[in-house]
Amino acid sequence: IAEQVAHCEYVHPQDLPDRWIGLSSVDIIYLSWSDLKRIQQQAPERWDVIDAWLRNGGMLWVSGVGSLTGLNQSATHDNQRLAEVERLLNMPAAIPLSSELSPWQLPRPKTYGNQVDVMSPQQVFVPEIGQWLVLSDQRFSAGGKPAVVAPFAYRPHQLGTVVLWADDAPLTNQDIWHWQWVFQTLEPATWMGSRRNGVSKLVKNEEFFHFLIPGVGLAPVNAFRLMMTLFVIVIGPLNYTLLRRWDRPNWMLYTVPACALLATLGILGYATLADGTTTRTQTLNLVYVDQAEGHAATWSRQSYYAGIAPADGAAFPADVTAIPVLYEPLDRMRFSAMPRRLEWGASQRFAHGYLTSRNTTQFLVQRSRGTEMRLNFDAEATSVENQLGGEILTLLVRSHNGDYY
Repeated sequence: IAEQVAHCEYVHPQDLPDRWIGLSSVDIIYLSWSDLKRIQQQAPERWDVIDAWLRNGGMLWVSGVGSLTGLNQSATHDNQRLAEVERLLNMPAAIPLSSELSPWQLPRPKTYGNQVDVMSPQQVFVPEIGQWLVLSDQRFSAGGKPAVVAPFAYRPHQLGTVVLWADDAPLTNQDIWHWQWVFQTLEPATWMGSRRNGVSKLVKNEEFFHFLIPGVGLAPVNAFRLMMTLFVIVIGPLNYTLLRRWDRPNWMLYTVPACALLATLGILGYATLADGTTTRTQTLNLVYVDQAEGHAATWSRQSYYAGIAPADGAAFPADVTAIPVLYEPLDRMRFSAMPRRLEWGASQRFAHGYLTSRNTTQFLVQRSRGTEMRLNFDAEATSVENQLGGEILTLLVRSHNGDYY
């Protein structure tokens, strides 16, 4: 299974996609220091694609940046190299590299040789063999002692992560345990797509039920109980009493089916009106705004409930990734016979088979683009002008000294 899931691809810069969503299935991009500068100089449009992908949660590895001792010492050369990295990657300049507040971090020596949990035990269906398999914990462990000088450093960049390697070929030399060290140091949510997005294509997405729209899609149990109680009273004692008083007991052959039909139509009508015929939505959004670069990375968990599925399906802009979130992604009994159609043009339209009537449909929508949203502070940071396009309920500000306001 792991061999089928993991995939490595060597790509020439000119063969990179022209939009960042073309990299949405990529977890890690590995570049040498020289290749990074070459792409920026010779193919800036391709670098913009990588930059947008990185800011939206990707992980970029850059090798051959030289010694990283400047992270915990005051080496002028090393500080200049790291400052150059920040400039090339359009990253905010770090607080003095020797400061505890610096975003750059080094791996902890005591974590060298620890086990790395790749995935927890899960039961998944494998269509190729038509069987359910149990995936046990897959762990990597290393022996020996770490190098005296840390081989890599890392820091967040908007929603993504940048990893710098001192050597030109850090993962091909004799110390193969560098692989284990870097993956043990970094959180799995940064380098595993399913954990980063919170959406799995193999196992159940248990968080699906945390994003249901309140008050819709549920059977009105109390209303049904009341209607059934009234139905039993009307069709039984009341019906019998009235027909006996009118001396028409034989009419029960007609009144009982008629009352049952009316009760059934009433239950169906009430259920339809209770949920309505329109499409209701609920969204939970996270927007990371880089004011200095005028860039916004957006993640949005969206839940839809359609009383009657719209004929044109669900549409999203062409520059976003829209990942359907299914509770049981590999439920073949449910989805194998359900035709689906995705139309891609000026927009991407999930035209058929995605948004169905009286079922909750969820998407994880991601977007990475330029923006003019910002907060403008005065010189003393005592007042703020809101240009985010929405109301601010709470604002937390951190100064360069690490103080919060």
